[in-house]
Amino acid sequence: MYPEVAELLREHRLEDARQYVRSFTMNDPWWWLNDLSHSKVGGGEHLYETPALAFSIFQTKAYVLGESAIELRRQLPLPVTNAGYRDLYRLQNLIAILRARPTPQADVAADRHIVERGEQVEYTLRVPGTGDPVSIDIPVPGGMTYVEGSARVEPQIGTLHTGISGLRWEGVIPDDASLTLRYRMNVTIGLPTVIRNRVTVDTDGYEDILSVTLIANGIPSNLPMILKG
Repeated sequence: MYPEVAELLREHRLEDARQYVRSFTMNDPWWWLNDLSHSKVGGGEHLYETPALAFSIFQTKAYVLGESAIELRRQLPLPVTNAGYRDLYRLQNLIAILRARPTPQADVAADRHIVERGEQVEYTLRVPGTGDPVSIDIPVPGGMTYVEGSARVEPQIGTLHTGISGLRWEGVIPDDASLTLRYRMNVTIGLPTVIRNRVTVDTDGYEDILSVTLIANGIPSNLPMILKG
C-alpha cells in the first residue's frame, strides 16, 4: 500500500476502513485464505483481475488501522500459490509486520534484589492490553512462600486465583488499558541462594516468559582498593 493512500484513509476514512475490515473478517473468518479463490479466470470479485483480496485486507490492517505486530503475524496470508507474483504480496506483508507498531511488552519488577531470610519482597507485574484473552501464571519459587492476601489487581477485572503453589490470573485486558498485578512473597530459605521468580504471560496462545532474580542471604566480601597518587 502506498504511504499516501494509507495516510488519506487514516485521516479521512478511518471509520469506514475499520467497518469494512470488521464486517468482511466477521463474515469470512478464513479471509487470509481468500487469495486461493481469486484468479484471473475465476468468477466473483475480480479486484482488477488480481488475486489481492487478502493482501489488501492485511495491508489495511497494518498501515491504516495500525494493528500491532503480534496481531498481524497471526493473520499473515498463506503463500499457497502457483503464481510467482503472489510472492511479492507476501514480501510486502512481511515488511508490513516489521514496520508495524511495536507489540506492547509485559514486565515484572521486584522492590529489592538483595534479601535475607524472613524478609518480604513485593513484585509488580504490568501487562499491556491487546483485547485478546490473557492468562498469567506465577509459580512460587523454591525458598519462598506466597504472602496470603497480598495479591491485588488494578483494574479489578478478570479472575485471580491464589494458593500455596502460586498465582493465576485469567481475563481480557482492553487494548486501551493495562493490567497491574502486585503480590508479596516471603523469603524462607536460610542458605545463600539465587532465587528466580518466573512469570508466564500467555496472550491468545503466545507465551512471554519473564523473570526476576534475587540474591538471598548473600555473603559480604571486602575488595581491596588501590589508589594511585
